[in-house]
Amino acid sequence: MEWVLHRSYYPKGTHGVLQVHGRFVCFCMEQPWQDSSKALSCIPEGRYEVLPRLSQQYGHHLSLNDVPGRKQVLLHADKDALHELQGGILPVLELTGIAQG
Repeated sequence: MEWVLHRSYYPKGTHGVLQVHGRFVCFCMEQPWQDSSKALSCIPEGRYEVLPRLSQQYGHHLSLNDVPGRKQVLLHADKDALHELQGGILPVLELTGIAQG
């Protein structure tokens, strides 16, 4: 199954739309592009293996593998997206304005 993330880049953050088989799944938020720096940047555009993962901190979520220079980039929900953006991808129900992260 192929997931596609369409992005819009802004100086203070990255917005995305996640689709599976061409159908809308959710909006996403990421940090701005900062040369893929761990915990500071969105990941580079590309193709990645996505695997299910379970942790105490996030419960059931997804992990992107083989991101260059990074380990376990997570796709997970969180209650405070603006403070939890640490290089992962956060699904959100709506985008309320230009990224201010």
